[in-house]
Amino acid sequence: MRQETPKIQLSVVVITKDEESDLPRFLENFLPIADEIVIIDDGSTDRTEEIARSAGPRVKFFSCRRTADEGFCDQRQKGVHFARGEWLLQVDCDMRLTPELEREIRTAIQSPNKIAYCYRLHQYFMNHPVRYGGFQYWNQPWLSRRSLTSWTQRVHERIHLDGPVSDIGQLQGRMAHLNDTDFAERLRKNYQYSHLEVERLLAKGETFPTYKVLFVPLWRFIRAYLLMRGFLDGRVGFIWALYQFTSNTTVYYLGWGRRHGGSRERNEALIRDAMERQPTSRKDGLPPLSALGPQ
Repeated sequence: MRQETPKIQLSVVVITKDEESDLPRFLENFLPIADEIVIIDDGSTDRTEEIARSAGPRVKFFSCRRTADEGFCDQRQKGVHFARGEWLLQVDCDMRLTPELEREIRTAIQSPNKIAYCYRLHQYFMNHPVRYGGFQYWNQPWLSRRSLTSWTQRVHERIHLDGPVSDIGQLQGRMAHLNDTDFAERLRKNYQYSHLEVERLLAKGETFPTYKVLFVPLWRFIRAYLLMRGFLDGRVGFIWALYQFTSNTTVYYLGWGRRHGGSRERNEALIRDAMERQPTSRKDGLPPLSALGPQ
């Protein structure tokens, strides 16, 4: 007699790259609620795959290295494709369920009337809890029906739901978002995000005029610290706002270089030509470069 495949109600979907430090606690936290955990991995070189494959049959590991034209939204979309659950809980590897949110999720996915639920985050920066500086505005429908879910935008990916906004519910419990282990990890992520953000801005037609190298980062600091009340988080809020300045400076340095930077090859050629025009000035006894044949 053919055995029926058990129904998968909730798939927890996470994208990873080199997450050996976070993954064990992540799995410990989410396995009690998940019918399956779907891991979409972007070519990890540490023990991420080993840890995932040893975690039991409910953990599904898929090696899906991003191509040059893919962003994080493409990784999320692969998770939608490989998951089998009626509901998807989209998370990052540095997120953790809180007891209140877990209870709400168990109840919420029984509803026949909702297409998705938003949840908020309990945020951390530099391992300190933060409430302001922009952190307070994250509230996304990352618990959604798989059949209605798709993803767009390469950086700071956005979820798209094929249904009316009125059918999206709101959960009151918060997901803990631990963020980076230390600032070195934040810098590594910033390097990756900055390149993707430059590509996004270039695709929109951004020309990176020189004045923006200063004024856009300065505006981001003012917005995070004053307008978004980062000052209420004390010294951590100030450091976060200052990071908004420096991280956006990186984006605009990279973009300015792409639009207005000089050419290393041209400079090399100018130096070589200058050397060839003054062969008698060489004191090493070697012939001029032109005498060495094609370069």
